[in-house]
Amino acid sequence: MSALRRLGALLGVIPALAAAAPLAAQDTPPGYEQGIYDLRVGNLNPLSVPVLLDERGAVLVPLRPLLELAGAPFRVVPDSGLAVVSRPRGAGQAVLDVRAGTLTAATRVTLAPGEAVVWASDIYAALPRAAQLLEAEAAADPGELTVRFTRAVPFPAQERGEAEARRQFESGLGRDGPAVDPRSVPFRPRTGGAVLEWGVSTSTPNPGVPDAASAVVGVGVYGGMLQVGASVANPGDGQPLRTDPTARYRRVFPLNRWLRQVQVGDVATENLRVRAVRGITLTNAPFIRDPLFGSVQYNPGLPAGWDYEVYQDGRLLGFSHGAERTPVSIPLGYGSTPVRVRLYGPAGEKVESELVYLVPVAQLPAGRWQYSLGGGACVRDPDCRQMGYVDVRHGLSRALTLFAGADALAGDESRVRPYGGASLAGGAAWAAQVEAMPGAFVQGALQSFGSGPVTGTLSGGVTFPELEGRSLAGSGGAAPVPASGTRWNVDATAGIRLPGGGRRIGLTGRVEGASGTGLDHARGSVLGTVRGVILEAAVEHVASPILGSSDVGSLRGTFPLHALSSRLPRGALVTAEAGAGAGGVQRAEVGVYAQVSSLVVNAVGRWDARISSPSLVIGTSLRFGYGRAQARLGSQGGQLSGGTTVSGAMAFSGGSGLTPLPYGGMGQSGLHGVVFHDLNGNGALDPGDEPVPDARVFVGGSLVKTDAAGRYATWSVLPYEIASVRVDTIALNDPSWVPVRDVVLLRPSPHLFTRVDLALAPTRELAGALVPERGVAAASGITVEILGADGAVSQRVLTFSDGTFYLGRIRPGQDQARVSESSLRALGARAAPATITFTVPASGTDPLVEIPAIRLVRAQ
Repeated sequence: MSALRRLGALLGVIPALAAAAPLAAQDTPPGYEQGIYDLRVGNLNPLSVPVLLDERGAVLVPLRPLLELAGAPFRVVPDSGLAVVSRPRGAGQAVLDVRAGTLTAATRVTLAPGEAVVWASDIYAALPRAAQLLEAEAAADPGELTVRFTRAVPFPAQERGEAEARRQFESGLGRDGPAVDPRSVPFRPRTGGAVLEWGVSTSTPNPGVPDAASAVVGVGVYGGMLQVGASVANPGDGQPLRTDPTARYRRVFPLNRWLRQVQVGDVATENLRVRAVRGITLTNAPFIRDPLFGSVQYNPGLPAGWDYEVYQDGRLLGFSHGAERTPVSIPLGYGSTPVRVRLYGPAGEKVESELVYLVPVAQLPAGRWQYSLGGGACVRDPDCRQMGYVDVRHGLSRALTLFAGADALAGDESRVRPYGGASLAGGAAWAAQVEAMPGAFVQGALQSFGSGPVTGTLSGGVTFPELEGRSLAGSGGAAPVPASGTRWNVDATAGIRLPGGGRRIGLTGRVEGASGTGLDHARGSVLGTVRGVILEAAVEHVASPILGSSDVGSLRGTFPLHALSSRLPRGALVTAEAGAGAGGVQRAEVGVYAQVSSLVVNAVGRWDARISSPSLVIGTSLRFGYGRAQARLGSQGGQLSGGTTVSGAMAFSGGSGLTPLPYGGMGQSGLHGVVFHDLNGNGALDPGDEPVPDARVFVGGSLVKTDAAGRYATWSVLPYEIASVRVDTIALNDPSWVPVRDVVLLRPSPHLFTRVDLALAPTRELAGALVPERGVAAASGITVEILGADGAVSQRVLTFSDGTFYLGRIRPGQDQARVSESSLRALGARAAPATITFTVPASGTDPLVEIPAIRLVRAQ
């Protein structure tokens, strides 16, 4: 069908519709004739229904299809002449009684003769009465053969349809393509590529002489990460340079259940107390902790007809669907997962609430076993020459994970130190952890992040004397252990939501001490925002054997300069702090932070009563093509100190050239390719194909645009993990082209670029026709549905007055066309054939695909 033919079909609609007359029917009620009208409710898809027309031309619509389309809860009993409809937002019911001749809604009215009749197992009502049932307005257009119902409040089906569309849209945001079995995306090991990270630093008073330099080269070797490098330090005073070489190889097997990672060389152990060793480690732990911990089955126990949606940070997590009352599986991530539950009632009710699920980072999914073992020569630890370890963890249930292990150390004396612990996610709002090594330490934490007005954490630990002189990173942070005595600490944080407005304040506290000396440090603070200024008030007690005891109260404020003038950079901040004690003001500090493009400047001035002179420190950071430069200059008592550091990184892989990585890229990988118009339809980039400039490409959660040659490239992609690559079709300059593949899934190999070209294929025009046979009233205004390869309806179109139909954008592939069931029921017909399978080619110059005609045969 040409464009001229389509125009003629459109012009033919007008006189055909104007001449349309009601259809004679032998079994219609006396005084009425039957017609076929399109029933339109709000912005929902129209439905073709039989209507009754009285002698004056007034239209009576069937209530059952009307109420089904509107989605309002209803009950129609033709034998009793009753129609009962729930009101919008659950405000009672409306009742139409044909036998009594009444309609009761907000008020009770008497029906005029002929305004409601029972016919064909349904109740037909005049438009004003049908509109009253739905609290809507109704109008008929005989020229267009259409009846339309509208109202200010969305109809329940309209609201659910909008919710469903929002669900589909929001489910796709940030998603790496469709749900996929991880085992279906293999990892193909590759060799090649290179990443270089380097750095040089100097310090005053000889800024021209480097104090230290380092360089590390990473190469992809059979799917693994080989890193070789060295650091060089200049101690000065004529001493020889100190060189520290390093080498490590790491291989990940992402789909192996029993062994997922092997590390050889200079590695860090993966036990409770991490150590640097020159040896080997083995584990079945994933390379990157799965972002999805597991799921929880959520079922609010709502009555039939209610739906619910669950959101996290505005992103849809799960929802109920129609009449299905099975629980919704809510995916949970590690840490705090706040979810918002939105309930929809059958008559348009809407209720919102909030839940918080908490999963500690040490938690394992139910039934999961995880081990780590290894050993080697200790590095930079005078108390340890060699060590070995084993660590085993098990998710006993979704709520409880247990772990145990042991370290074996050989030094001046050999010893084996067992340890163990547990992680408990006790409910939807709290979690607890405890870990202990006999004779060394015990530490634990309790966390609560519910939806109530108060949330927070409580943690603490005890360090025993055997670890004298060492530093232990406990639940409350790293604290130096004194030469003798048992050390303890308790930390607490709390967030309090203030009444009205939802503003919050934060509270923190820490106390620590030793068994022999008691409390020697305590600090408490309160943090809040007042008119854009972040304020923190704190009280601190310090008891030091060298400096003595002191009690200081302080107030710190952080103020964004952009609030004073829009001409100032948005990132500019001013901070000020003052502390006072029994002897008056004890300390003061003023700082300025500003960022303009890639340049960052900060300056801090300090004064402390215990130190004879104030200090001033100025720092800068500048990002450039292949790295960053940082400088720091400080002055105190006429003495200058400071230094500069220049560092950077770059990646190289065949076909992509040299890529600067200002923030490093060791242990990562890259993706690159070309977005192009596939003119010959073979799915590959050929010399005659056309590049697509300024196309937006999503690589996982990041966005990159193509250049003038259609090329895109990005680094910082996690190797071994499933990465998705897709074109943003909404932003394409020519919407008539669509991706040949909606999404490409792969597992990148480390330290090199993987090429993924993205082909776009042209869409075609589709034309067809419905041919009514004897006994079928008409073929105009009939809905034709197009089904994709998955069997789902992808598009709908109405036929013109001559029964033809046309669609302007059909993507390449094999599809099916059929007449909608609602149209067939309204016509009392069947389609022959029921479906037509057709193929839209990916190449060629003919823009039109014509399919055979579908005959409409009167149903028996």
